[in-house]
Amino acid sequence: MQILIGEKLLTLRTQKNMTQEELAERLGVTRQSVSKWESNGTFPNMNKLLEICDIFQVSLDYLLRDIDEQGNKVEVQQESQLPPVTEYPPKAAKKRKPVSIYMVLSMILVGILFLISCWLFGSLSINHIWNAGDREQKLMHVDTIYEQYTKARVTVTNEEWEFEDRVLWLDVDGVKENDWVFCYTTDSDGVRVKYTGKTLMLPGLMALVFFFLFILLYMELRRNHASEAE
Repeated sequence: MQILIGEKLLTLRTQKNMTQEELAERLGVTRQSVSKWESNGTFPNMNKLLEICDIFQVSLDYLLRDIDEQGNKVEVQQESQLPPVTEYPPKAAKKRKPVSIYMVLSMILVGILFLISCWLFGSLSINHIWNAGDREQKLMHVDTIYEQYTKARVTVTNEEWEFEDRVLWLDVDGVKENDWVFCYTTDSDGVRVKYTGKTLMLPGLMALVFFFLFILLYMELRRNHASEAE
């Protein structure tokens, strides 16, 4: 029945020299709706069927049944205004790309570097004298240089004039073993070193850079995961 309606509607419209746009405007629908009716893609509701009958001056039986305008049984030719639909082979399923192991390893590496930078910045902050003021300044002896311009084991005297060994970060250019460098005493737990601004800022900036890199890698990992799930 649906095929008959599409074929008959196309025939009636053609006989009236009416375009799909004109018919659609009179019925209060879109041109695409008329096109789908004629190609038997959809079926007009009863109100639209009655309006079509009024426009083309035909009976509802003519539209819905296998009869012609005189009421005779007819064989309907299956013709369509639209070109035949080309059947395309189904699209091959997208292969899901496994999450890149390199991205995961990069996140782990960046995370480790971030933690190391935070630990280094924390160590420097603890051993730094932020407000020297009138603090007492004393000399400490450099016993062992572990790495030039970085870490050293030093000996310093406490309030009881006893020698204590400490491991501190130093930023003194050209310091050697058996040298003497200045430090500051505190009221609580020993000595502090006055680091340069560059020494304090570098690990802090490194921590920020590694933090943002970690966030970017995490967002990229989530984006890849979402694209694979689609």
